[in-house]
Amino acid sequence: MTINAPLADLAAKARRVHDAVTLVRGRARSVDGHVTIEVDAAGHITALTITDSALVAKGASALERVS
Repeated sequence: MTINAPLADLAAKARRVHDAVTLVRGRARSVDGHVTIEVDAAGHITALTITDSALVAKGASALERVS
């Protein structure tokens, strides 16, 4: 075992934590179920689903205000 072994172990653990965090996702759906969004741990959108019926019935400007 060399003096660098603890540092190498720490680096390996840091890589595993980083890899695990990149898999974290958050998902939310509008009350009516017509809009679903998924974001990663940094808050970047990874998926956005808007139903066809929402676009037809509500229009894009109404969907901007969906909660």
